[in-house]
Amino acid sequence: MANTKKGRVVHDSFEQVAELGKGTARELKDAVGSFSPLNFFENISTQSATPKKEGEEGKKQGDHTPIDVEGLEKQYEGEDKQKEQALRQKLFRMVKQGEEDEVEKKKREEQEKIRAELQEEQQKKEDEKKLREQQDIGGLPQGKVRRSIFSPKKKAQMQHAETKPSVGKS
Repeated sequence: MANTKKGRVVHDSFEQVAELGKGTARELKDAVGSFSPLNFFENISTQSATPKKEGEEGKKQGDHTPIDVEGLEKQYEGEDKQKEQALRQKLFRMVKQGEEDEVEKKKREEQEKIRAELQEEQQKKEDEKKLREQQDIGGLPQGKVRRSIFSPKKKAQMQHAETKPSVGKS
């Protein structure tokens, strides 16, 4: 008989834990339901949709301030439109700035090409001049340098003076 008493005590304690768990689950469900934001807005929309009696309206207004949902929606729509317009303008400016940068880049590249071509042409002309001068100087015999009897050193230095072709301003 001792076994039956122990079995009942264990069995009774399991029943008590199960009942306690069910009660706690109900309380938790009620608490979550009352604090759920979705249920809060659903309750507001159902309360505004159902017609109220004059007596109930007076009591409810004393407890809290009614929410003007339509006014809030209009306000949020206005703010959203302003933000959208500002973003559109910003995007437009970014696109225009990008286009201007590309145009400037192309112009700079074209100017660089033109400058490089001019530099190449000038270099070729200078090379040709140097080549002609070398051929002219090296090809013909110069002969003896004439010296003056009055100042032989001075005349010799003057004749050996290097002459450069005049170069224009660039």
